[in-house]
Amino acid sequence: MTKPLILISKCLGFDNCRYNGDTIKSEIVEKLKKHCSFSTVCPEVEIGLSVPRNPIRLEKREKEEVLIQPKSGLILSEKMFKFAQKFLDSANEPDGIILKGRSPSCGIKDVKFYSARGIEIDRKHSGVFASFVLKKYAGYPIEDEGRLLDERIREHFLTKLFAFTRFREAKESTSVRSLLKFHETNKLLFMAYNQKEMRILGNMLGNQKKFTKEELFSTYFESMKRIMERPITKGNEENVLLHAFGYVSKKMKKKEIEYFLSTLNDFRENKTFATVPIALMKSQIERFEVEYLKSQTYFRRHPENL
Repeated sequence: MTKPLILISKCLGFDNCRYNGDTIKSEIVEKLKKHCSFSTVCPEVEIGLSVPRNPIRLEKREKEEVLIQPKSGLILSEKMFKFAQKFLDSANEPDGIILKGRSPSCGIKDVKFYSARGIEIDRKHSGVFASFVLKKYAGYPIEDEGRLLDERIREHFLTKLFAFTRFREAKESTSVRSLLKFHETNKLLFMAYNQKEMRILGNMLGNQKKFTKEELFSTYFESMKRIMERPITKGNEENVLLHAFGYVSKKMKKKEIEYFLSTLNDFRENKTFATVPIALMKSQIERFEVEYLKSQTYFRRHPENL
């Protein structure tokens, strides 16, 4: 499989380029290095700031929001705007993005915002570079290293990342047949995310002659972004597992059926994680060699060690 391309802040384990000359070690980024390619960036260094350097921050100046280095008085907003635009216009399109959390340049949310007197006003802003990224790549898997410590957020990010990469493979083949195969193997995954939108996708492919090839891929991708906008809910997870259960239940022994349904109930009542009934179902799929389910990315969303 093609490796996902991740646009990532350079300070997250790639270079000692933070304001204090340090780097940030992220366990998930280290694991991703075995499976992904990376395009690294440090916007602050790229606009000419040194390492180490005096910190910068977001400030309210009259009616403007500015990026400023308080100690020197340098206003860096225009430089950062120009760099962000130029960089994103020329960079290869990523499959996902990981930026340094809470940074005035790279933070995707929870960035501190100050008054001109240096009083903190709120923590609800995006960094200047990140705001350009969020606009250009709306709907893509975008996270910071801190939020990826949360299991649910991490699982959602990884699932989207590898799904977007698989779509890129299909798109690069320029074959509608590849898109149809992509859709077929992702049906259960899309069902787990958003069953209504999944049906819309199916109808679109059923009426593919109404689109040019370029329109079909573009429209499909926009719908796919809507489908995967939010993490899979517990109810949808359970529905997909019951759907898969229907393919193997007639071949299972009574005690095996009872055990699977008991495990699914434990998941429903927050007594176990989704990985437990999913693993049980995968074992039955292999046991009975159900080819349709074996092909489904729902059961192999990303490399297991992630």
